[in-house]
Amino acid sequence: MENLIPSLKKSIFDSNTDLVIDLAEINMDNILDYSKNDILKDIPIVKTLYSIGKTTYSIYNRYLLKKTLVFLIEFKDGHISQETLIAYKTTLENNPQRCEEELGRVLVYLNNYTDEEKSKWLARVYISYLNKRITNEQFLEYSEIINRLFVQDISILKKIYTNEITRNSNIVESYKLDRLASLGLIRNWQEGVLLVEETPEDMMENYGKIFTRIILNI
Repeated sequence: MENLIPSLKKSIFDSNTDLVIDLAEINMDNILDYSKNDILKDIPIVKTLYSIGKTTYSIYNRYLLKKTLVFLIEFKDGHISQETLIAYKTTLENNPQRCEEELGRVLVYLNNYTDEEKSKWLARVYISYLNKRITNEQFLEYSEIINRLFVQDISILKKIYTNEITRNSNIVESYKLDRLASLGLIRNWQEGVLLVEETPEDMMENYGKIFTRIILNI
């Protein structure tokens, strides 16, 4: 892990790193093979994972690398100013412990996620944190929610957010709404049970609205 963190930091903040990559064209069986993936050679995190992969070439390393690349591509494509990036990079360089904690956490979550789409969501949450749209505490909570969320749950959240699903709707199985309620993203929709005071018709917590906007990039 200690070798991966500096590589991830350099990959995130190095403006010369070109990540215009079509992941669909990368053969997973060869993703750690430099001779077959010239386009990846200049990305620091790839170099580090490649050096590990030479001795422990496994599905684990290949998928961790691909999820990390998905995260980096989404991050590079996100809306964050160079000034913000430079300021945050300086903060991490002046505080190695914070660097280890925050970037280490990113790597842990990437490792835990079983779906590549979640790597994109993590990048969006991370960008929101750097842009001070959410707090560090929310960053931690949202990262864990992504880990526990089913990918298909996002389509339900979107419909709740746009009022396609309301308290009177019967188009979603109750256990799916239970799952979202247990994560604090929506209220318990049953009559008489409101977790946060807003309006009786509003199923979604403000907490859930922020999360949904971030994940959907709206």
